[in-house]
Amino acid sequence: MVGVYGRFATSGLLGASLFGLVAGCGALGGSGGLATTMSPVTTVTRSPSTSSSGTAPPTVSGSAGKTQGRPQQGTGSPTGTDGLGRLLDQLASDAEAHYGGSAGIAVAPTGGENVRAGGTWSTGVAWSTAKVPVAMAALRAKPESPQVKAWASRAIRQSDNAAAEALWSTLGDPRTAGASAQREVRALGDHTTSIQWQRVRPPYTAFGQTQWSLRDQALAAASLPCSVDAAPVLVLMGEVDPSQAFGLGHIAGARFKGGWGPDASGRYLVRQLGVVTTPDGTVGVALASAPASGSFESATAAVSLMAQELSTHLDSLPSGHCATP
Repeated sequence: MVGVYGRFATSGLLGASLFGLVAGCGALGGSGGLATTMSPVTTVTRSPSTSSSGTAPPTVSGSAGKTQGRPQQGTGSPTGTDGLGRLLDQLASDAEAHYGGSAGIAVAPTGGENVRAGGTWSTGVAWSTAKVPVAMAALRAKPESPQVKAWASRAIRQSDNAAAEALWSTLGDPRTAGASAQREVRALGDHTTSIQWQRVRPPYTAFGQTQWSLRDQALAAASLPCSVDAAPVLVLMGEVDPSQAFGLGHIAGARFKGGWGPDASGRYLVRQLGVVTTPDGTVGVALASAPASGSFESATAAVSLMAQELSTHLDSLPSGHCATP
C-alpha cells in the first residue's frame, strides 16, 4: 500500500515522520524502500492506493540455487572482528537510546559466512521482507508470464499484499508454496529459517508471519547478488516506491525490501533486508526496531538512524564478490 512519504530531516541525529502506512504483509499494506540518497529538504505527500503498476523485471530462468558466479569473499573489515562487533552494537544502542525498546543489525559478506550482529533485537516476524523469496520462487516457476512479472513488481516495489498473495497462489497449495519459497531461502545459504505456509494470524499473510532472525536474513541477503533467481528481484529492490523510502534508502545504491506490522497489542516492528555496496564489494544487511512507543513512526526512524550511521562506516564492513565462473 502506497502511503504518505515524508523525507527525513537530520540534525546531528536522525528524526523521521512517515504517515498513512499500515501493517506490512497484512491485509492492506506492505513495506519497502528506495535505493537512492535521501534529501532532507522537502516533504512529498502521496494519496494512498491499494496497488499500482511498476516496471516488469527481466526474464530469468534456471533452478533454485543456480548462481551467476562462484561467490568470492572480499577483504573483510579494516576495523577487525572485535571492532565490527562494537560498531554494530553501537549502531543499535544509538537507536535504542533515542527511541527506546529494542533494535538490532546484522551484516554478512557476499561469499562468506561470517555473520556479525549487534543490538538486543535478534529474531521475529518477517512481515513483508518474506516477499523476496516468494517473488523469487514465482519468477523462477513462471519466468515468461507477464502477469507474474507485474505481480512481482507490485509486491516488491509497492509491497502490494494482494500481488504478493497472487504470487503465492501461483506456487500451488499453501504447503507447496511454502516449500518453494523455502528452497529459495536455502539456496541463499540460510539453512535454518522455515517459511510459514499456514495462515497463523488472520488476516495477515502466511509467509509474512515467518520467523526470520537478523543473522539468517543478513546471510541470505549477502547471497542475493550471486543468485540467478534473485536477479529480477534485485532490480525491483532498487526501484521501491518513494513512499516507503526509509532505512537503507539513505545509502546510495542499496537494494532492499522492508517489512512492518503490529503485534497482538498493536505495537509495531519494522525491519529491512538489503544489499549494500562497499569499497571492497557487497555486504548483506538486516535491521530491525521495536521501539518503546510501539509506533510505526518511531520504528522507521530508529531503522533509518542505524542505516544512516552505517553509511559512514562502509569501509569497515566485511564484503565480497560473485566471481565470474
